[in-house]
Amino acid sequence: MSYEADQTRLLYLMEEINQYVADEDEPDNVEVLDINTDSEQNLSDSEKDSTVTSEFSTKKPYFLGKDGSTKWKKRFPPKNGMTLSEDIITHFPGVKGDTKNLKSPIDIWTCFIDDDILEMILVDIYEMQAKALKSEEKSQLEI
Repeated sequence: MSYEADQTRLLYLMEEINQYVADEDEPDNVEVLDINTDSEQNLSDSEKDSTVTSEFSTKKPYFLGKDGSTKWKKRFPPKNGMTLSEDIITHFPGVKGDTKNLKSPIDIWTCFIDDDILEMILVDIYEMQAKALKSEEKSQLEI
């Protein structure tokens, strides 16, 4: 893509972003460089228009990333200090219910690891040791 096409594309993006900016009182810090060199390629007006319209013909509220699934929002978050409804936390992490009042490590342990879970762990350990013993016996018989 040529330099002029890049500049046209960037100007289009800046204009699109600026239309969504909530605070109109801030000055725009956009500097347009109009430097002509001999190495630049010139596009006709129709080529410029077709390039811009084909690249930006879709009016979606997001840009699509190179991976094809990442979406980047075109709008800036609100500057008025208001929290968006999807960012409001409705439940807080931490200990809840009866576990709030537990103080000793043994009480906390028994709250999370009860006798049923302990029995499952012991059975799995026993089965692993039995498998290891069987494979050890097989290897000794083969020798």
